[in-house]
Amino acid sequence: MPRRQHLCACAVELCSYDGDEDGKSDSLALQLEEAPDTQSLCRVGSAGVLYVDLGFTGDTVSRLSAPANDFSDI
Repeated sequence: MPRRQHLCACAVELCSYDGDEDGKSDSLALQLEEAPDTQSLCRVGSAGVLYVDLGFTGDTVSRLSAPANDFSDI
């Protein structure tokens, strides 16, 4: 399913990163669930979230990661 259909299906750009410099975020997030007692690393002042990560190459989903989060560092 192309990127525009995921956006219509409630996917959101959570932590914008454009590594391939095509002007679009390299991933979208689905099914966000707040994680109590955490702090987001990309949304300052917000609680962290768990989510399903859709990774893109161009406009095509090339990776699916679950659970993903925005509060732990590699």
